Amino acid sequence: MSSNQGYVPYGTDAVYTGFWINQDRGRILGATLTLPDKQAAPLLAALAVLVALAGNRSWHLCRLIWHRFLRAKEAHTSAIKIRRRKQQVVIRNCETAGGATLGLFAVWFNFGVLRILREFSPKDIVLGLFTLGHWISFIALGVLVSQIVVGNLVVSKVLPTCGLWVPIASDPPTTESNAIFNEMKTNETINAENYVRSCYPKGGSQGIIACDKFITRSFQQQTIEGQACPFKGVCLPNANSAVTFDSGNMTFSELGLNTRFYSVSDKSDDDTGENETLPFNNANSMSYNYRLLSAYLPYQLEKFPPALQVEENNNELSIFYMQDMGILFIEPEKDPWFSANIANEFPQLTKPGDPVFTRYSADRWLNIVLCHEQYRFCSTITENCTDFRGLISRNKSSNQEDYNALLGSGTKPKVTTGSDWAFSIILFEEFMQKTPLAFSIAGSSDLALQANRLLNDGHQSKLSDRQWILEFEFWFTMALARLQLGIFNTIERPLGLDDTRTFNFFAVEGREAIYNLCGRIKFNDPNHTSLSTFGLILILVFSLFLMFASLMGTLLPLIPFVKRWRPLVEWERDDALALLASDYEWVESFHVAFDRKASPSQNIHNDSVGERDPFQMDY
Repeated sequence: MSSNQGYVPYGTDAVYTGFWINQDRGRILGATLTLPDKQAAPLLAALAVLVALAGNRSWHLCRLIWHRFLRAKEAHTSAIKIRRRKQQVVIRNCETAGGATLGLFAVWFNFGVLRILREFSPKDIVLGLFTLGHWISFIALGVLVSQIVVGNLVVSKVLPTCGLWVPIASDPPTTESNAIFNEMKTNETINAENYVRSCYPKGGSQGIIACDKFITRSFQQQTIEGQACPFKGVCLPNANSAVTFDSGNMTFSELGLNTRFYSVSDKSDDDTGENETLPFNNANSMSYNYRLLSAYLPYQLEKFPPALQVEENNNELSIFYMQDMGILFIEPEKDPWFSANIANEFPQLTKPGDPVFTRYSADRWLNIVLCHEQYRFCSTITENCTDFRGLISRNKSSNQEDYNALLGSGTKPKVTTGSDWAFSIILFEEFMQKTPLAFSIAGSSDLALQANRLLNDGHQSKLSDRQWILEFEFWFTMALARLQLGIFNTIERPLGLDDTRTFNFFAVEGREAIYNLCGRIKFNDPNHTSLSTFGLILILVFSLFLMFASLMGTLLPLIPFVKRWRPLVEWERDDALALLASDYEWVESFHVAFDRKASPSQNIHNDSVGERDPFQMDY
């Protein structure tokens, strides 16, 4: 028996089933019906049958019209009149367009190919194409019923466990509270890295996890080199050596939300030559500073003067230290962060007397990269954008001011649209605080470096001349994945989370209104199917209309003053049962007349033997 029996993927229990609006497509086209797969499959099958029945009833209406158009005129030749008469009978008595198509071809075939080509009229061609087209069209429509399926796109419902789960804080912090905090941050880092390696193009993995859970599998950021350094006078090798990692415009819809934002990070390699400075907190920004504990450093970092700052307010600086002393590089490295050009010769220990081998060591005792990270909100409706701000710092403007800036002057959107914007901004800012690049390597130590994949027993194989850019490019990708995972994980309590050591930030007393952030996350779930409500209604209305309209041929003859209308009289005349009845009347009248004429003759068989066969004739 499979060990996965009964397994429910994360998020399945949080799916809202029923009708909802996908705001990204509007209220009409975005109307969606979500059902479990076991309920959606019978519904689709029933719709396919309904379309097939509608096609059949549509033909009933069409054949009534065509029967009238095929009426022969007095000027027609007898051959044309006979062919038209046969066509009328076929059209009248074939219950499906497919049967009528085959019947018409049989009529035309009996006339002979040359005669058909010589006497064919445009009406014959149109009739043939119409019946064939009607037949094929409704077969195609039955198949295309499946196109109302919009996939496994679902929206979350409001659950009691919906929200942002954080460690239970203690004041002052204890060893246990710190351990819980570090454990959760490490798990977030591991999850983000696993997702990037499996689902992002640069991950390098075959992908063993579900990569289609999110609306957007991955975001394609842009790496722009040769940018102006935001840190004046400290960048290597020159003032235009910074690199920008730009996410570009990403809509909130792509994250499961509804508004667009813009994220950008500027990074540069820092010159650690003469007593450089490190950033500290100022009035408008928050920076994270780590004291590098080592007995071998020639400087005391905590005594560096706080002279370096970014000119703009409301920004954060992330500082990344790396020391690669003790690592032997097989080849010289030109990368500024992994610079290793000091040659060291070592004797061969296994074979004395052999030539010495050369390894290279780092040029600098410490390498530093400074990162200036910021983002902004933009609106596609008003084409307005807020100012750039740091990921963690709270701008002096409130969320309401962000909302007003996006709206612009004179713009008054609907209340529901405005609410979606406001809640999307709040939810996004909560998780944007979790995406600084420093968090991308939190708890990973030196394992966060991609260069370690080429490190073996203290010997570093050849690296790219752009290795530091590749490292930060991967971390920037992890930050985007961290944002995706963070927003998605609000739908319900994450699996395996100990609720005795954590609490739901949304459930804090006095924050009841924040529950409005729940029930608005879109994602893909393999156990549910979503249908277009617009397509569903269109199929139902179209099918029912054809069914009721097709009853015209049945209901009109029941009306006394209408049933004597000549087209209806001819229509009823060509019914198969009516034709059969008229044939019997003709045979009976023929034999009665013939019997009266032949009764005096002695050539008629003796009737005394038995009852005379009414179809038996003597000559």
